[in-house]
Formats: sequence, structure tokens, C-alpha cells
Amino acid sequence: SSSSSSSSSSPLSPNSTGEGPPPTRLYVQNLPPHFTWADLKDHFASRLPGHAVAFASVSLDPSGHSKRSGLVQMSTPEGCRAAVEAGKAGRLDVPGEAGEGVYVRMDVKDRNISARSVEDTNRSHGRRGGKRGYYEFAGAEEKDRETMEKVKEVVEGRAAARGRRNFEAADKMREGLLRDYGVRVDDRKAIWWFDEDMPEEVRDRGGNWKVKKEWQCKHEVPGGVDGERIGSLLKKRDRARMDKDFSDADGLLSQVYTAVEGGKVVVDDSAKKWMVIWDAAPAAKRRKRGYNDYGVRCRNIAERVGKVEEVEGLLKKFGGKEELVWRKLVDRYGEE
Repeated sequence: SSSSSSSSSSPLSPNSTGEGPPPTRLYVQNLPPHFTWADLKDHFASRLPGHAVAFASVSLDPSGHSKRSGLVQMSTPEGCRAAVEAGKAGRLDVPGEAGEGVYVRMDVKDRNISARSVEDTNRSHGRRGGKRGYYEFAGAEEKDRETMEKVKEVVEGRAAARGRRNFEAADKMREGLLRDYGVRVDDRKAIWWFDEDMPEEVRDRGGNWKVKKEWQCKHEVPGGVDGERIGSLLKKRDRARMDKDFSDADGLLSQVYTAVEGGKVVVDDSAKKWMVIWDAAPAAKRRKRGYNDYGVRCRNIAERVGKVEEVEGLLKKFGGKEELVWRKLVDRYGEE
């Protein structure tokens, strides 16, 4: 028969029901203020030879500064026990640092883990969105160590802000991650990645994260226009913008603008589409499918209704949006 026992048990023994696995997670305090998750993980690994460290995190405040505390997940209960003993003996202290006298104990929350394998417990901290604050990198390729450390600290700081329901700070951190590092975060699955390296699991799911659009011509590519070259220039511009090389991006856009003789290429970044605005076109070509002549059409309507000056002003004001101007004119005055 089942009964709730309140008998004292070792902090490193299975939970009170006797059904769960021995705990493997540690709570750490009094860390050096400059310690990152990687420093913490390396520190434990170097001081606990023979015991693997599965995971480490440093708690951050909303501004991204260390709270000088964190969590360490050992791969085995024996490693957890060894860490606690090492902490008591002072072998985990950091001499000469503010973290001297590092305090280590078994994480209280880990004592009441329900009956499941340690592997399942670790997995719940990763890509399946289990414990708040555990966000895993899900991209295919990591960047340099310094960038990875900085991003992970901000991601975990944002998770902590969400845990305190400080969503305003969390939103600002999300914007900063995208702006400064090109990083996207999926809170439902507790994963993050660099914008150019979307994980397959996110691509397959769709939903809020769409597969990146490729550049396309808004209409059928007109004859004599090198659509492949225009698309290639726009892709290079995308990469330059991602690298924050805006001077190069502007130069590439200028090449796109002048890529068609006798016309101008207009770019719509939000829709990832481009189109050609011709300087002039004979009447026969105006009717050709896919031939963009909205500027000419606007002027035809303007001449018919005696609004040449007004329409020229609109075309100048809304440069690159001739089709929109034409549709407004058609709604008001009818087709030319």
C-alpha cells in the first residue's frame, strides 16, 4: 500500500517515494561575477576529474548581469555526490576571485522529480521546452565561442525575466538578440538558433517560423531581363545586411536598380519580390503579359481626365509603387 513518508533521507538518495532516480542537479552560489555558463561548466569539469558535466547555467538579471548563482547538471548521481563533497572541502573555490568560497548543494527542486529516467529528465531541460530557463542551441553550426557565450547568457537572462513575468524586459532582450546577433528564440520548444540556420524541426512545423522566402519577380520575367543576376545581387545584399555591412548592401541595391536597360528595378523587401518599371513602352508591349507599365498607364489616365500634374506628383511621391497609384486611379476614374 502507498503511504507518504516524511523520513529523512540523504539529499543524494532517490526521492521519498523511492520511485524516482537519484538527483544529479546542483545549485551553486557565490560565483565570480564574470563567470559564464561555459566557465562554470569548465570549472566543475576541471575540479571533478572522472565526472562528466552535462549542463551548466548562470542566472542573469534583466539587464544581463550575473546573479553569481547558477545550476550544474552532472551526468551521474556519483558526480553529483562528488561535487557536493568537493564543495564542502573547498576544492571548488576560485582563489583570488570574488567567487572564493563557492557554495554547492543539491538542487531542492531535483529532490521531487517524478519517476522517470535521468535521460528523460535531461531531455526535458532541452528541446522539449521542459524547465523554464533551459534553452538549447538547435542550429546545425555554432559560431565562435565568445559569440555563443554572449548569446546564451542573454537567452537565459530572457528566460529568467519571463519566469518573473517581466515580459517587457524579455521582449527587449528578444529584439536585441535578433538585432545584434541574428538570433531567433522559440519559447514553446525552448530552443534558439541563428537566423540563417533554421533547424529542420522548425521548418517542418511551420507555424510562426516560415521557411525563408526566395527572391522572385512579381510578374513573369520580361524578355531580355537577366532575372538570375538580379536574384543573385539581392541575395548578396541580404547577406551584407545580415553582416551589418550596410555600405556594401547599398552598393548592391544600386546595381539592382540599374540592372535593366531602359527601366528601373523596384524592390519590395517585405514580400521578397522585385519588378521592372519601364521608362516608356509602346502600346503593343503594354498588353504583353507580365510587362510592367503601370507608370505609363497612370499617365494615360491622367491625360484622359486632365489630371496630369496631380498624377505626376503622386508618382513622384510614391516612387516604386506605381501599381498602387494606378489601382487608385482606376477605382476613381476607370480603366484607361
